[in-house]
Amino acid sequence: MIKPDDLFVSNGFSDDLAKATRGDTVARLRVGYAYCTGRAGAINFVRARHHFRVAATQSTEASALLGFLDLKLHRNAPLNTAALKRLQQAANANDPVGRTLLGRAYEQGLRPCKQNLQTAQALYEAAAPHFALAKTYLGAMLLKTGKAKQGIRLLKQAATAGEGSSMLHLADLYVRQRKTTHIEKAKSLLRAGAELGHCAPLYRLGVLYRDGTGVPASAIPTLGFALMHRAAKAGHRPAQAAVGVAYKNGTGVKQNLKLAGFWTQKAAQVLPH
Repeated sequence: MIKPDDLFVSNGFSDDLAKATRGDTVARLRVGYAYCTGRAGAINFVRARHHFRVAATQSTEASALLGFLDLKLHRNAPLNTAALKRLQQAANANDPVGRTLLGRAYEQGLRPCKQNLQTAQALYEAAAPHFALAKTYLGAMLLKTGKAKQGIRLLKQAATAGEGSSMLHLADLYVRQRKTTHIEKAKSLLRAGAELGHCAPLYRLGVLYRDGTGVPASAIPTLGFALMHRAAKAGHRPAQAAVGVAYKNGTGVKQNLKLAGFWTQKAAQVLPH
């Protein structure tokens, strides 16, 4: 039986890839998710889709992940309709991953869904007891509606399960308080996310070192650039854009307009279908 939070637990990408090749469905799910987040060493949605598609015949969770990824990548109405159907089928089967990702589609208004925050929250609430990503999305939503204690509790639970974006949200909360001790807590959370292989925390940690956010004397532009560059090479688009700006302005690295253009263009590339 697949536990949704197994997505966030890994003994190493190469081990998971070997198990996936031998037909292990849970390992294949983790491999696909690793390609989505950068834990595979690089973000690659085409490879992620392949692994979700192969596993979809055995796993409702994989079918939901495939449907959501197609909603994110496609601009074709018939394809989006089929992708939404996958999500709805998973959600109707009470699958926590399906409920969570269908909620995300409603929260973001991914076509053909119309944005509906009430529906999104209801889906997150149904899935949250069983899936860390639902806790993250629900926690972030509660923060926006003034229910900070509930939101923070859910985000901490998700972070404990190894879900990377919850670490970002918590780090942002600490950064906003602009106290030295809180900035260090934020860095610790982002390091934890980066050590798990997630590109987004790695990039955000680089931004903190580049800017010395909250503690200007702690700015280390060269370290900030190095961290952002690692995330950029792995395919994280905000990092690619930031690296382009760094090369343009000579922030943390020697100015190089050719490389500035290269990374700016990389960040603007159309996502693969």
